[in-house]
Amino acid sequence: MTIDIRALARKLIILALVLTPFVSIGDVLALFGGSIRSQVIASTPVYLKLVKDVLMVALVALGIAKLARSGRTNVLAIPFLILLLYTLIAASLASDSPTLALAGLRWILPVFVAFFVYEFVDDLLMQRIARTLAALLFVHFGLQVVELFYMSHWYGANVLGLAARVPGFFLIPSTAGFFAVVTLYFVHFYDTSPRQRWAIYCVAPVSVFLTQSGTGLIATAAVAALIALGIRRVWLIIPLGGLAAGVIVPLLPVITGRQADYVTVSGGTRVQIFADLFRHIELVPTAFGYVTNTAVSLFANGGASLRSDVIPTIVDSTYASIVGNLGIGGTVFFAIFCATWAIVVVCSRRLDLYVATAIFSLYGFTTIIFEAYPMNVLLSVCAAYFLRATYVPFWSGRQNAALSLPPRISSRIPV
Repeated sequence: MTIDIRALARKLIILALVLTPFVSIGDVLALFGGSIRSQVIASTPVYLKLVKDVLMVALVALGIAKLARSGRTNVLAIPFLILLLYTLIAASLASDSPTLALAGLRWILPVFVAFFVYEFVDDLLMQRIARTLAALLFVHFGLQVVELFYMSHWYGANVLGLAARVPGFFLIPSTAGFFAVVTLYFVHFYDTSPRQRWAIYCVAPVSVFLTQSGTGLIATAAVAALIALGIRRVWLIIPLGGLAAGVIVPLLPVITGRQADYVTVSGGTRVQIFADLFRHIELVPTAFGYVTNTAVSLFANGGASLRSDVIPTIVDSTYASIVGNLGIGGTVFFAIFCATWAIVVVCSRRLDLYVATAIFSLYGFTTIIFEAYPMNVLLSVCAAYFLRATYVPFWSGRQNAALSLPPRISSRIPV
């Protein structure tokens, strides 16, 4: 019997999303009971957290099986092979700590998943993902409402005496905001049910507000602005975005109810960490994997086999983690890819591509997206979708294919 690799991979992607409520269930229960000790000390059993990694590895394995069966690949094989070899070299240099190397490989895994699910992602899968995310967000929002009244005040209390920040399925409120924003994106562009879209339009912004996440509020405003402007006036986002940022950013402490120096401390700390990492950047890193949330968690939980000469660093930034984990070589690789991606975005007439790029770019400043589940899975899916539909056709000289919208969704995107 022949296994339908494509169908199996698509089911695994949906399963990965459905498992979202269980990945941090121990941490959520600890928040309810007030027994949470730290954001980096795990309260969820390791085997539950490992499930998502097993699914990611399974997607890579299915991608390899698909390539082996078809005997063909795409033009992205060369750059991805170069990155893979570079990553393995960096991991081997950190081989005096196997745990360190595994933390780094776990961190970069979503990048390779994007390549290996390239053949599996299409409009139909994006629609199924949108519907799955919508169902999850309704449950997530319901849990947030319960948390508002019954969760411990580990994140503080608001003026009404209720929980100040409620993370729903997640331990970190900003991750919950990220989830709501990405769900809003998928449902708007790929869900064909008008009733469900309008329900998400109402629920997603409120869900973000309940997390009191500054990045979440900014990302929600950016998504709304881009959709309102439409593809013909999308260029206005630059001047309007600059003006809005000048007004909104100083008001974030008031809007989120956090301390007056919240923006200065949060933003300034990330800039300082990035500057320190950049100042000590190596051509090829010898501490691959240490600038990851995995390494920080392992260190906090007394993980063995970690080197004693390097302390894991909390950076809360995808860009800083790339600099710290991949050194000059890896940073240059990602910089070139991002530059070529930006060219395709600017030249395209796809509003969904603009919005997806804006969301993940914004969150890259305050979150290590590669480790934020399930957004890392959705990043891989979005990357594969646009690599196949727009990026590869554009650089292969098939501009018409790259710059046109799929008929099924073209009428739904504002122009």
